[in-house]
Amino acid sequence: MEQWVEGLKWDWCISRQRKFGVRVPVWYKKGTNEVIIPDEDKLPIDPRNCVPDGYNPHDLICDEDVLDTWATSALTPQINREIFNKCFPHSDAKSTFIPMSVRPQAQEIIRTWAFYTIAQSLFHESDIPWKNIMISGWCIAEDKEKMSKSKGNAVSPIYLLDKYGADAVRYWASLGSLGADTVLSENVIETGKRLIMKLWNSAKFVEKFVVEYDLSKVVHAIDIWIVNKIIVLIDIVSNHLEQYEYHVAILLVEEFFWKIFCDNYLEISKNRAYNEIDGHESAIHTLSFLMENILKLFAPFVPYITECLYQVLYTNNTDSIHSHGSWPSFQNIKDPYNVRGEDVFEMLRQVRSIKTSANISIRTQIDNMTIYCNNIMLKEVESDIKAVCNVSNIIWDFSSDSLQIDLSLC
Repeated sequence: MEQWVEGLKWDWCISRQRKFGVRVPVWYKKGTNEVIIPDEDKLPIDPRNCVPDGYNPHDLICDEDVLDTWATSALTPQINREIFNKCFPHSDAKSTFIPMSVRPQAQEIIRTWAFYTIAQSLFHESDIPWKNIMISGWCIAEDKEKMSKSKGNAVSPIYLLDKYGADAVRYWASLGSLGADTVLSENVIETGKRLIMKLWNSAKFVEKFVVEYDLSKVVHAIDIWIVNKIIVLIDIVSNHLEQYEYHVAILLVEEFFWKIFCDNYLEISKNRAYNEIDGHESAIHTLSFLMENILKLFAPFVPYITECLYQVLYTNNTDSIHSHGSWPSFQNIKDPYNVRGEDVFEMLRQVRSIKTSANISIRTQIDNMTIYCNNIMLKEVESDIKAVCNVSNIIWDFSSDSLQIDLSLC
């Protein structure tokens, strides 16, 4: 900014010839063209409605111009502070309102809005206006051209909202990385709509088992693993959001939701959740914990569906999922089993692949299955594997360095 200011070759014009805007508070005396400016303590004023002390309104002409929009919008931190102070006169927050945390804006108004705001804040407050500035790219058409009415490639947001819903459109927007242009793709918005439906369906399943969870009751091997998995994910996502890398954060949450939770864990835990058998209590406390925190992780990106499901499933929570302080944070629970969930999921993948290749249903009963691996702790999830793979007997061979499955299909 300093280099830009020092490099200016001429005075920068802050007035515009427009009908609407903040009028330049200046008068000119008829006959002499004397420039008259108001006393600073009288500002802000509209020169059309008043005159400076000691002058006759018939002797003056007020300036016809309005201020450059950036000259006034550059005061947004101060305007926001004044609004806050009027609404919350007894709050302690007003003393630390400037600098604010972050200003989000696009790159084409760095020289205008960002520079003007910094200059005004330094002048009025002797401080920077915000600690960080988050620069986004543009939304461009699917043909990679800038959207324009004249080109006929612009899309009404109302059309998108009516067709897909606000959450799906917001999902698309959250995938745009900072500083990079983002293509408006209805295919991506459609993907967001499918995500919302999957959230609804998975929550509908978990609703049968929701309890006020207690992590001390999570004792089953695969349950402990996935609880610790999402606890680590929460920390990783939090760090990305603090760095304004929201496009990375949502991909990580989405990967966990689809690949780990929906495709695998729901199937693995289903038998224990439905039936009063060993591990039942662990399963329902795990499902309750996972669903609530999946909703919280998705809440910044798809706020409406997550709020709806949160209120339906977790009725003991009277606050909104978006309430201040609702972001999750947990310590890992002790894992005596050291069972890698990825190995369990690989077993399921191989079983599904073998049954598909043999053109038999995934629910077809199998008498014997041999598991070749080098991790004896995988026996801790034998009952889960039997249930989800519909296998009567498992033979373990721990002499192999690679995980392989052999099914007796005869």
